[in-house]
Amino acid sequence: IKKISKIILYLTAFLLPLLVFDNLYFPYITSKVFAFKIIVEILFGLWLMAILKDKSYLPKISPIFLALSVFIGVITLAAVFGLNPQRSFWSNFERSEGLILHLHLFVFFIVLSAFLRTQKDWFYFGVSAALGSVFVALIALNNYFNPGLSASFSSRPFGPLGNSIYLAQYLSFFLFFLILFFIKTRDWRLKFGIFYIFILLFSAFLLTLSRGPILGFIGGIFAVLLSFLIFSAQSKKQK
Repeated sequence: IKKISKIILYLTAFLLPLLVFDNLYFPYITSKVFAFKIIVEILFGLWLMAILKDKSYLPKISPIFLALSVFIGVITLAAVFGLNPQRSFWSNFERSEGLILHLHLFVFFIVLSAFLRTQKDWFYFGVSAALGSVFVALIALNNYFNPGLSASFSSRPFGPLGNSIYLAQYLSFFLFFLILFFIKTRDWRLKFGIFYIFILLFSAFLLTLSRGPILGFIGGIFAVLLSFLIFSAQSKKQK
């Protein structure tokens, strides 16, 4: 059960952003949301089976778990007593961000914490997601430079996410992930590989011309450098 669940989690991190079924309504969103809900429900069943065998798979009480539990409780009450419970629970096809999706996200959090317990597990999960981002960036750049091959055209790349701002927000996370991985690794061959992947993702990121994510990325770099200077100065004082 644990091995099957890990494989599903790694494949989800890699494949989910790439899913687009053109025959669906709002395909860039609904394709991913429907697939995610089905996957989470499968994982939830596997998790229940694991609990029957080993109670250690039950969620650990932590500040993050408590905070998310309170959040889910609050939005559940808001959905029940809201002006439009149907929209509160299910949202609409264009957004698909109702209570039902947040419940699935909460279950996904529990499953992740149950089956990914070691640094190695999380490393594989992160690498799977990062590889997915490479294909997302390649599709976005291909659509941008070869608009005739795409059914829909935009002056800004959007890839399988269907929106330039979504693409920029998505890629910005992996840009920071690659910077961290570049600093951590000592293998220069791996560093070269990470550098080229960073250039690929950064090119797609800049071409989106999304001011919010770009300013957020610059602010994030500034915050990281500032915190590094503060903590390094503190460590020198302690020595």
